[in-house]
Amino acid sequence: MLLGLVVLVLVPAIGAAVLWYAPFLRLEQVEYRTAPDRMAALRKAAPLDKGRPLVEVDTDAVHDAVLRDPVFTSASVDRSWPSTLVVEATPRTPVVAVEGGEGASLRLVAADGVAYETVSSPPRGIPRARVDAPEDPAALRGLVSFVTRLDADLLSEARDLHVDTRGRITATIGGVEVVWGSAEDPALKAAVVRNLVSRAGVARIDVSVPMEPVTSHERRGEAATPSPGSTASGPGPSGSPTAGPSAGGTGERSG
Repeated sequence: MLLGLVVLVLVPAIGAAVLWYAPFLRLEQVEYRTAPDRMAALRKAAPLDKGRPLVEVDTDAVHDAVLRDPVFTSASVDRSWPSTLVVEATPRTPVVAVEGGEGASLRLVAADGVAYETVSSPPRGIPRARVDAPEDPAALRGLVSFVTRLDADLLSEARDLHVDTRGRITATIGGVEVVWGSAEDPALKAAVVRNLVSRAGVARIDVSVPMEPVTSHERRGEAATPSPGSTASGPGPSGSPTAGPSAGGTGERSG
């Protein structure tokens, strides 16, 4: 019985000693895994000294260090015995570039609404937007709901994208002024815009209330402009949402 007790004590102690002191169980290699253009950022976020016992590496601390860089949205850190640590991180992907505040720089914003990197120009295919309150998370989330719900072909034509201090979104799509409104009901709003934006003579669409969209033959603040297949009549209340024909423009509600 005494021998068995001695074995129970010694075996774990010997095992622990091997893990801490065996030269072949020390950290000899760090394997970083991420997108090629983010490799330098990952190495900088999680620098590791080699030669220490692999069991001694605090994997949770390394994980947290990686995620302190907002470029990365998720990370994992695993020991690969006998002597390798694998650090893997998933970088954020931009969906929109935001201008706002001081300076001419842009902030890339990911699909989760996080502004994570400052750039001088947006990547190819990424729309840019002016945001009056660029530090407001709700404004960024609303903007993301617009750019991720709108069909890709329409988004590629979007210009003058703007979010005001109340979170209201406007844009120009294919020459048509679109008043998106708040971030609510983005899927329905996108479907309504898709249905109305190519209609002949339509110059302005208001989907702030998507069940009762309003179209006009005039953009706000502009005189009516004849479009192919339609004729603007006389001057009227420029850009005002109307539920029926009016002088200078035609508005219609559908829903």
